[in-house]
Amino acid sequence: MRWKESLCIATLLLVAMVTVTEARVSGKLMVVSRVRREVTMATTPAPDETLLDPNGPHVCTRRITESRTVRETYRQPYTTLTTRCIFYICFRQPKTAYRQAYRSVVKSTIVTKRACCPGYHQEGDSCEPSCYMCIHGTCTAPDVCTCEDGYVGQQCRCDGQHYGSDCELNCDCQNGGTCGGDDSQCFCPPGYSGDHCENRCPEGTYGASCDNRCTCENGVCDHVTGECQCNDGYTGPSCNEACEDPDGCLQCPCLNGGTCDSNGACICAAGFKGDVCGEPCDPGTYGAHCASACLCHHGATCDPATGECTCRAGFIGDNCEEECAVGRYGTDCAQTCDCKNGGTCTSGGQCLCTMGWHGNKCQGNICPYNPPEYTTEHYTDEFHWPYCIPCHCNKDNTESCNPWGGHCECNPGWGGVNCDKICAEGFWGKGCTDMCDCAGSHCDPVNGLCLCPAGYTGSKCNETCPMGRYGSGCAETCLCENGGTCSPVDGSCTCPPGWTGYRCNEPCPRGMYGLRCNSTCECQNESWCNPANGTCTCRPGFTGTKCDMACQNMTYGQDCAMRCNCSVHANSCDQRTGQCVCMDGWRGNNH
Repeated sequence: MRWKESLCIATLLLVAMVTVTEARVSGKLMVVSRVRREVTMATTPAPDETLLDPNGPHVCTRRITESRTVRETYRQPYTTLTTRCIFYICFRQPKTAYRQAYRSVVKSTIVTKRACCPGYHQEGDSCEPSCYMCIHGTCTAPDVCTCEDGYVGQQCRCDGQHYGSDCELNCDCQNGGTCGGDDSQCFCPPGYSGDHCENRCPEGTYGASCDNRCTCENGVCDHVTGECQCNDGYTGPSCNEACEDPDGCLQCPCLNGGTCDSNGACICAAGFKGDVCGEPCDPGTYGAHCASACLCHHGATCDPATGECTCRAGFIGDNCEEECAVGRYGTDCAQTCDCKNGGTCTSGGQCLCTMGWHGNKCQGNICPYNPPEYTTEHYTDEFHWPYCIPCHCNKDNTESCNPWGGHCECNPGWGGVNCDKICAEGFWGKGCTDMCDCAGSHCDPVNGLCLCPAGYTGSKCNETCPMGRYGSGCAETCLCENGGTCSPVDGSCTCPPGWTGYRCNEPCPRGMYGLRCNSTCECQNESWCNPANGTCTCRPGFTGTKCDMACQNMTYGQDCAMRCNCSVHANSCDQRTGQCVCMDGWRGNNH
């Protein structure tokens, strides 16, 4: 029997040593995403933006993000519970393991759209400058109205002292009155009337157009404001209250701007109460007689006179009902959060860090043994220790690599999943979301400064080089002579009529004239041809626009302007000198 008992005991021990494994999915799953998430700027494309030429003037491009959902694999942690028995003592031991699972993530694709640059609007297939109320003028650049003759100002209107279709007529308005438009009608200031604002408001009226009736009973009112100036012995806003002292009013005892009635009782100004108006309104009330309830929220204080709210730090709005926007904090939300890596701040400026970061400014990466630009997804092993794997951000162009999701935060001027692509043309800054404002020129992808092409200057490259300068940065000096103008781009000279040559330093060749010396002179009889306009200067003895006619009718000299001094016995006179040619049988200077 003993060998049978030994066999049974051995069998029981063998069964007890068998390990039974139960598996269950861990209640705490760690979701890790390698999908880069980018902020999509909500943009409304311009109408018919496909008509715009992407290389046309003042046409900018912008990028928007289109998202789609895809299915990907990831490591899903789960816990196994292993039951072990030694002799008759059993216990369960947990162990963390991983298996492949699937999840849905959002992937983004950046597409490029065309739109007119800031300051321009689309008209058909082109971008035209935009101006506000450009009247009697032409909009030549954003908010630049080039006025027609006779008009002035940003909106090309007549000033207040002129009128007429060309603003050529002077207004005849007095006492600060103005006119404008197409007629001379005067617009009078309060307190004046008449065709030329020459009259003060009639007694008993005041204000604009003298339409208001004075309410002064025992006094006179100001013709501009209507304020009453009481006669001796009267007081009150309308001078309708008699003073008890027939020699005049007693000193009013009211404080803080309060006034008193004819009996000396105080009428307190808004925000005060008491017999002599020496007490401010109780907290929560304001206004006349402290009868209005304050509407301030979140512990704000209320002005006892006006009810205006003074907000506590972290709140804003007329009634302090709104919290500061993300990235702002403090009194009037005037301070900017300096939290790094997506952290937000409290009303006092304390940073609340996003997952994967720590520190007083969220500057610390949870992965402790690598610099931020080389760390990425954060996992937990079976002992609950964090560990990190390398990320793929371009080190030189990356601000940080998010330790939780692994996406790259690029330095200004760089984009792409790995921060290896410079901002697309027309964009700059962090995330490449800012549009260049350079009148169609390129800008620095980091700071947005405009990189002007040759011939242009200004902060937005919307100004041509000043006269006498050309080239990149307008650094070159023009060499044109004799009134020639040079191209601001390459310095080439455009000569005035009558001049030619690289520097406009050569007059037109003999017999040629005009712009680029392309016209042929028509002057005859060895006359001089003006190289600028081709007009002929005749030699003595000739006349006509082409100097093709000899002097006639006994005239001679320059332009045939002189009369020959010959007698009736002369056949003719020399057309150049005026010397007489005598008939046969006659002689002498004038015979």
